[in-house]
Amino acid sequence: MDLGIKLLPQHNNTKSDPVDVSVVIAHRGPVLGLWATLESCKMDLDSSGLSYELIVVANGTGERLEEDLALQKHWLSQSGRLGGFIHTIEPMSPPTARQLGSEHARGDYLFFFDNHCLVKPGYFVHAVDSMRRHNIDVLHSTTRFWMGEQSWYEYSMSLELNFWVKRNYDTPLRDWAYPIACGGHGGFAVRADFWRRVDGYWQGFEGYAGEEPYFDFKAWLMGGSVYIDPEVVHHHWSGKRSYNRHYTDDYFRNLLMAAHIIGGEKWLYTVYDSFVGSTRLIPRDGKPLTPMFDILESAYKRSLSRRQWLEQRQVRSFDEQLAYFAHNGIRI
Repeated sequence: MDLGIKLLPQHNNTKSDPVDVSVVIAHRGPVLGLWATLESCKMDLDSSGLSYELIVVANGTGERLEEDLALQKHWLSQSGRLGGFIHTIEPMSPPTARQLGSEHARGDYLFFFDNHCLVKPGYFVHAVDSMRRHNIDVLHSTTRFWMGEQSWYEYSMSLELNFWVKRNYDTPLRDWAYPIACGGHGGFAVRADFWRRVDGYWQGFEGYAGEEPYFDFKAWLMGGSVYIDPEVVHHHWSGKRSYNRHYTDDYFRNLLMAAHIIGGEKWLYTVYDSFVGSTRLIPRDGKPLTPMFDILESAYKRSLSRRQWLEQRQVRSFDEQLAYFAHNGIRI
């Protein structure tokens, strides 16, 4: 896959034998977050009985962090668990980084984490067992943000407003794995064969937002299943990021594209109508704000071929999928 970026020579995957689990970590920012996520996963996996590899896609880190990243790569190599280590100076969107890491994965199950996540002990054993027993294609984990706070579960969506997340539910439907419309917050697992069948992520997203409803709804539309397990828990640091996320041009464009690909022009224009007059963030480079109609036009053109791709492969329409959720008590 040509991403138009320069990859530094830090990939290290000479093994060919399959493993049970591939952990793919998209990293941007201080290396401490990457270290903590790697250590958390390794400690749990070392006692799991599962064979595994760790894959890091470090991006947008800047020259000043290269020494720390080189040390992290060295010690990860010494552990014998390094499946791949890719480093780009240029920043990537989260789905682009995850997709790139997945292309080097050998695991039967792909686990994706942001670099500010810690797993609860028993995470991997419980997740793999749950996916095997219930024949689950995509499994999201329960999220805990702050010590002492309650756990958070699947997304409650605001589809007509922005095709994005209104909030997370704070109570589970039951104590074991159950189907959900959409989930997220930095930790989830996918059967590798299913990931490849649905073509993973689409590489049209830039910046923040869009990929989570896109992937989960696409999984359902292509005949897959998406679940959450209240016993599979990860802790997620939700501190302030060093870059703009909400209400940027990318944010609006990504959500328009997700709505278009999944729901067609009906949902594209529904979301666009709600965006007209929305709050905007002035770009840091001081450039004038892009008119919302221009963002709509760009979103439509950029996502049209992907919309056509999904139309040829989906087993039901998005409106039919929403009716399925309602009929089966799946929250949205």
